[in-house]
Amino acid sequence: MQLIIEPDDGIAPLLEGIQSAKKSIEIVIFRFDMSEIESALKAAAGRGVFVQALIASTNRGGEERLRTLETRLLAAGITVARTANDLVRYHNKLIIIDRQILYLLGFNYTFLDTGHSRSFGIITKVKKLVAVSAQSCSSAGPSASVEQPGQLGLMPSALMMECAFRRTRESDSRLKTWQWSHT
Repeated sequence: MQLIIEPDDGIAPLLEGIQSAKKSIEIVIFRFDMSEIESALKAAAGRGVFVQALIASTNRGGEERLRTLETRLLAAGITVARTANDLVRYHNKLIIIDRQILYLLGFNYTFLDTGHSRSFGIITKVKKLVAVSAQSCSSAGPSASVEQPGQLGLMPSALMMECAFRRTRESDSRLKTWQWSHT
């Protein structure tokens, strides 16, 4: 398990993961303004990687940007699904590479979160975590809107993040003094 600490690590770990994909990329997006990540996703689709994006149906003040992002991704051949409206917010942020590597993130794909905010994520190949995430990504839910064939879904990211945080804190000296709080 590898730890990502923002703002120190930036988006380099995410770009490396996206660029390493050989078969598939599944990404869940709540907020997004990183052109470098968008370009990497489009490049992956261009080289034949099946890319799926589940994009929040809403976020405070960013719905128009999310719809514009959907349009750009669709134009690049990326499968786009939108979260259902049955909950007030879907707030997950994750990437699964080739159904083998999970990037479970506490931060959004934004300049503010990756460049100016303290947050963290994990990169793991722990099969159980990857499997739960991949299983959750098998369908977008009964009331989700899918713009191209392909399916993506949701996962209990807060619980998984807490478990991963507790496990990682024991092995990473950068986290020895941090306390987990999800209130």
